Amino acid sequence: MQLPFEETYLLNLVERPDKYERMRKRIDYMGWEVKDFRAVKHPVSDLLVNMFDPNDDLIGVFSGNELNCAREQYTIIKSAYLRGVETVAIMEDDISFYKDMSVWDEHFANLPEDWDILRINTLRGKAVQDCFKDYDGFWKKQETLGLYGAGFYVMNRKAMKYIIDSMDDVYQPIDNILAFNVNDGINIYIPNMPLSLCFYYLK
Repeated sequence: MQLPFEETYLLNLVERPDKYERMRKRIDYMGWEVKDFRAVKHPVSDLLVNMFDPNDDLIGVFSGNELNCAREQYTIIKSAYLRGVETVAIMEDDISFYKDMSVWDEHFANLPEDWDILRINTLRGKAVQDCFKDYDGFWKKQETLGLYGAGFYVMNRKAMKYIIDSMDDVYQPIDNILAFNVNDGINIYIPNMPLSLCFYYLK
């Protein structure tokens, strides 16, 4: 099964070849065509953090790593948008995948017609686990605020523009935009079971 999106990227820091090799093994096992986006940590990320009051309600809670990751994701999204790509998926280098291919087939054969963002990797602790118990069908619209995590997500062109505009307005991690834009006319869906998980849930 190939992922049904025009472009899919693996985001990895060149400084972390261990994560890259681990992800490539998982992607090869799944049989997916995924492009590499291998970035380098940029010192401007730490500089930005240090420019703001550490008690600031917004910028003060971000790390240089988070801002660096946001910069790379913004680059992927805006490049795809400007090139006319219809759908783009981004996966970070710290996730694993549900191994039963038939489950993936069922989910992607039953996409909601009005989706703008699919948050494939969304399981982030007990609050989200509790959320899953009431799911039916293959996908459920995100109605709960504060579901952080940008481990694996997909956007159509409407969502790409929304994320670009949000980042241009306030430079912030993508996690924040995905967690709190459920009332901004962007339809976000999450699967009725965790199709991918961050590594630290698998220990």
